[in-house]
Amino acid sequence: MSVGWRSGRATCSAPRPAWSGDHTRARDLYEAGIELDRALGLDEHVHFEYHDLAFVEMNLGNVEHARQLIAEGRERVFRAGYRDFLPYLGLAGAALTSADGDMTLSARPIGFTDQAFVSLGQVPDADDARELNAIRARVSAALGRDVLDAECATRAAWTVMRTFGRTWCGATGRRRGKE
Repeated sequence: MSVGWRSGRATCSAPRPAWSGDHTRARDLYEAGIELDRALGLDEHVHFEYHDLAFVEMNLGNVEHARQLIAEGRERVFRAGYRDFLPYLGLAGAALTSADGDMTLSARPIGFTDQAFVSLGQVPDADDARELNAIRARVSAALGRDVLDAECATRAAWTVMRTFGRTWCGATGRRRGKE
C-alpha cells in the first residue's frame, strides 16, 4: 500500500497495481485498506477506498458489483455531506454507463464531472483522471467530438438535484478547509 492525496486528504491506497493492470492485487490491497481505515475510524477514507474498489471491480468485469459499490457510495456522499466528492459521483456514473455501452448517456456525466471539479477548485487524482480521459475518448470515438461537447455542455449546467434527484440532508456538507 502507499499513501497518497485526494482532495486535500491523505489516503492509504493501492494505485500502483491498478495502474499496471494487476486489478486482482489492487482489489486485495483496497480491501485491506478499507479494513485498516475502518479500524482506525477513518470513515471518509473508507468511502474513498470503496470508490476506487468499484473501478477495480469494473476493470475485472464485475460491473454489477461495481454498480452496487457505487450506489452505496452515492448514499454515503449524501448522508455524510461529502460535497467535495460530487465530481467522483459523476465519474462513476460515466463509467457505469460506458460499461453498459450507452455512450450518449456516458457523455452527460462527463460534463457534470468537469464542472463539479471546477466548482470545487479540484482536479481529479491520477487514477480518476485516467479513467475520465479513457471514458471521454470512448465516447468521442463513438459519438464524435461535437456531440460529446454538446452533451457535456448540457450536463455541466445541471444542479445536484437534477443530476442525482436529491439534495443534501443530515450533514453540514462542509468541505475540509472551508469550515
